[in-house]
Amino acid sequence: MEKFIQALKNNSLSEVESIPKSDLHNHAGRGGRISYIENMLNVKLSPLSKVLSSVQEMDRWFADNVKCHFPDKSGFIPRIAAAFVQAKADNVSVLALNYGVNEVYWLGGMDIFTAIMNGLHKAFAPEATFLPDLFLWKTDNINKLDEIFSENWFKGIEV
Repeated sequence: MEKFIQALKNNSLSEVESIPKSDLHNHAGRGGRISYIENMLNVKLSPLSKVLSSVQEMDRWFADNVKCHFPDKSGFIPRIAAAFVQAKADNVSVLALNYGVNEVYWLGGMDIFTAIMNGLHKAFAPEATFLPDLFLWKTDNINKLDEIFSENWFKGIEV
């Protein structure tokens, strides 16, 4: 803890990154660094021009500036990979990424979804303990929860 506090006092990002830490609330498709996404796409993304005042405003900025470059589900997987890459770069030892119910079925159901997510974990941040959470935002596909939870893959729920 002392090393972390000292790194903050030193205003040293490299020191902060070198210290093992946990990331216990990470929206999976939004957890990667913008520079990583820019390099992946070979584009320059518009930076934030003001402080955002709501989650809705954040969602709009994300849709207009990042998600628009990933027009279909093939873009979802690289955005998740970016979150794992960032976790490794930040020396995250415990990582809780959260996913929506619709994302599970968008990729084809639990078997395909978990295989892809476990593969990304293994490929990009295998040393991190991975604790996937299910994000419940709306009642979309709520009838699928029994099926999802029967797999015992998700470790927590974000409501």
